[in-house]
Amino acid sequence: MVKLILVLLFFTSKLWAQNHFRQIILEPNTTCVADNHGKLYCWGTYSAKPGDFLGSDSTPKTINVFPKVTSIQMGDSIACALSDDGQVKCWGNDRGEEVLPQLVKLPGPVSKIYVRQYLQCAYLKDGDLYCWRQFPNTDDKTDKKAIEPTKISLPASIDKFFDSQGLCVLLDNGNLWCWDSYHIRPEQKMVPGISIKDVMKLADYYYVTNEGKVLKETGKKLVVFAGLENGVKSLKSNYGKYCAIMEIGTIKCDGVEVPGITDAVDVEVMSDVTCALLKDGRIKCWGGGFNFLGNGDQSSLPPYDFTLPKTK
Repeated sequence: MVKLILVLLFFTSKLWAQNHFRQIILEPNTTCVADNHGKLYCWGTYSAKPGDFLGSDSTPKTINVFPKVTSIQMGDSIACALSDDGQVKCWGNDRGEEVLPQLVKLPGPVSKIYVRQYLQCAYLKDGDLYCWRQFPNTDDKTDKKAIEPTKISLPASIDKFFDSQGLCVLLDNGNLWCWDSYHIRPEQKMVPGISIKDVMKLADYYYVTNEGKVLKETGKKLVVFAGLENGVKSLKSNYGKYCAIMEIGTIKCDGVEVPGITDAVDVEVMSDVTCALLKDGRIKCWGGGFNFLGNGDQSSLPPYDFTLPKTK
């Protein structure tokens, strides 16, 4: 009887882990998820081409970069993973040549990573920030060299780290510093008179204030974003779609509340599919997404529970 109970517990915990996650990342034609045990799975066609790590179909493959992964971030031709002990490995495509996962040499354990095609940054647990370019910026004729991790000198300590869209940091003296897509050195943003809870950097800047409203920077003016006047916790956008996580855990996309979502902690937005990570580790998705989610076309359905397809 005891053996039977142990076997049932084993398979129950395994099934629970397959359907409970700590992160989901959506990129064009690629999906990656990290489960609650730190296992990383990816599938789809990904321009980074990391060897046998990804296939060209909808079958997830295990990404064995670390025994336990706490976070993964992706750019157009690069991916980086963060381990549970604070190490970072990156892989991708360097001017047409495949690069398998490499350990990034940093002076201490990392708590957060930020990855885009031409800029990668690591926020260390001791409060220091390092940025680098793993692969050269092939579109910039003046800058062909990869850049080693460089400590970023800022006039005060980092209070908040915003990386939902673009990278910005709020210092404990109230100053906001942000990066563009191509340089490892940030520039100070002057945003007088508002307290910032979140920042989203697209062609324009969007600020979520501590009062829960979203302000869009238009020229030198800050304009309240229609439909998001209060109760907003964070904001994400992609392909012209805007999704806000509300303080009460619901999600609004393009001003309309998504049904069936009540305890969201993160949201990933793509053109055809959107996924919300819930507080209990479940993921709910809505929209299409054969290439994204590996479970056929779901475009006609309301938010449904995401389950990890059979893996290789």
